[in-house]
Amino acid sequence: MKEMKYFVLVIILCTLFSCCTKINSESENIDPNQPQQQNQTVKKEDVLYIYYDETEITINMNLLLKHFRDKYPDIIVEQYKSTATEGFTPGQGEDMRLQVELMSGKGPDIIIEPDWFTNIYKAMDAGVFLDLTDIFEETEVKKDEYNQAVLFSGNYKDKLYVIPLAYTQSMIVTFEDILSKFGFTEQNMDNLEGMLEVFETIQKSGTRLFAHDDYENIFKFLVGSSFPDAFDYESSKLHIDNDMFRKLMEILREEYVLSDKRDNQYTIEGYKGEDLSKNIAEGQAAFMLTYSLASHYIRTTALSQYGSVIVMPIPGYEGDISAFAGCSAAVYSGMQFQDEAREIIKILLDDNFQSYLASSRPSIPIRNKYAKSQLESWTKKTQKDIKQGAYPEIDNETIVPEDIPDIIEYNTYSVTNTVLNINDYINLYDYFESYIKGEKSYEVCLAEAENYYRIYLSE
Repeated sequence: MKEMKYFVLVIILCTLFSCCTKINSESENIDPNQPQQQNQTVKKEDVLYIYYDETEITINMNLLLKHFRDKYPDIIVEQYKSTATEGFTPGQGEDMRLQVELMSGKGPDIIIEPDWFTNIYKAMDAGVFLDLTDIFEETEVKKDEYNQAVLFSGNYKDKLYVIPLAYTQSMIVTFEDILSKFGFTEQNMDNLEGMLEVFETIQKSGTRLFAHDDYENIFKFLVGSSFPDAFDYESSKLHIDNDMFRKLMEILREEYVLSDKRDNQYTIEGYKGEDLSKNIAEGQAAFMLTYSLASHYIRTTALSQYGSVIVMPIPGYEGDISAFAGCSAAVYSGMQFQDEAREIIKILLDDNFQSYLASSRPSIPIRNKYAKSQLESWTKKTQKDIKQGAYPEIDNETIVPEDIPDIIEYNTYSVTNTVLNINDYINLYDYFESYIKGEKSYEVCLAEAENYYRIYLSE
């Protein structure tokens, strides 16, 4: 059972943290320009290890190392790869192994991309990560030049343990006339109560809300955006027992019925060959959700072939406009190279890297200056890809709507809250999936969720 799996993991993590001695771990040099190190046996104590997820991150690590070695030529830096196998099944993956290793003091010195870290707040509470609150006093860039709502998401008990380097935002895309058809305007969608009223009205007409039907992702983005503070680790509380949350669950349950109980046929994260914009144009559904700059541009442009498009942020329960932290960085508190590790964090925040993130990733750099420039570069990139026929659902003569970059920029700068750990909402979905799919009552699912999180959040 899911409750047992996570409960056991928490016990393992808390127990292992009492052992704080790092051990040697097989690793791979991350700089192909340094072949002399590949066959060199180096003691763990002499090496600064960096972990990053090769399947998720496109940061140019050689660029980072070049800047770092200019200042610290005698420090050996290697990529950390988890080799732990005992007690783990292949299906649990490297992320689970890495979490256990970090909590036991055996993991890497620097982690880049820990936003999938399931127990990140517990790691903060246990003192696994170094407090980086004063890092901005050592940089040339002032702290207020970074998106404050996103930056604050790495805070725990007034200390900055994780620094988000970039973020994403989920938005709703549709035609202007779809809202007017049901007697609404964009203004009805600028608060959670109004959005849920719009959703209910559309569903009562027999129309599906979303062109996609992967409910875990719909849940993750809708609930994460609408209830960004659902998980309160500092006070060990779960804030979902309210009328708004229940109404949203009822809407998702009705959506499942209207979708003929399909699941994962038309996904948010990929088209699977289906033209979702055409489904909306034909009246089969009312909206699409987007979750990154790439999807903002592609889906709005695809939809614009059929009419005038609007893009709206998802309003929060407390009036927030929320984002999701993307690429992030944290430093292991027990490492010996703390000054050197802080230098790497500063490199990740400087002009070169924030500029690189702006040009290479579909997430938005935390530095406001580059967030704006990225919108311009992604407009050009999307237009080029369309011209080259990269998206079969978009005619290659279609032009990216001129107002889309301005709309996205406005919504981006309106962010007032940020979810650091999206996995919390993926896990929460497991407790309400049975209600959404008509297998259990709302009361039973809520009680199961509250019982589990009452123990989990307080451990």
